[in-house]
Amino acid sequence: MKEQWEKLQKGDDSVREKLILQQTKMVIDLAHTHENKGVFMDDLIQEGNLEVVMAVNDLLGNGEISNPEAYVKERVIQRLIAYVDEESDAKGFQNTMLAKVNLVYEATNVLAEDYGRLATYEELADFTNLSVEEIKDIQAFSNQKISVGTGDIR
Repeated sequence: MKEQWEKLQKGDDSVREKLILQQTKMVIDLAHTHENKGVFMDDLIQEGNLEVVMAVNDLLGNGEISNPEAYVKERVIQRLIAYVDEESDAKGFQNTMLAKVNLVYEATNVLAEDYGRLATYEELADFTNLSVEEIKDIQAFSNQKISVGTGDIR
């Protein structure tokens, strides 16, 4: 396989596809190291395979990398770590937003019962320790499931 890497680095495109396919087992093995981290195995493998393609393409005609196989493996490792982190951040944001929606929803119910009317944005902000802008954003995010009043008694 060393000969194939050398050919690739000298610019021989004919070995590119074969080298990419030969990395499949490595990608699967590395993907398994991220099991149970809240991401799907298929997505990890897809991300790893895409990184292999990009790394091999970067090696085509590039003789500066002394160990191309290790280079590809390191790129895949870094991509999988980044992907897991990205997915965790996205899920954390979703959980935070859902918690805020629930907080504001519950606050509207509590204040409506206390005041005998719908609370204003300012009253909700004071009660929840969120800003008026956050309350408005949360209301928009929740598809208008949260009702807000003007403070007038009708």
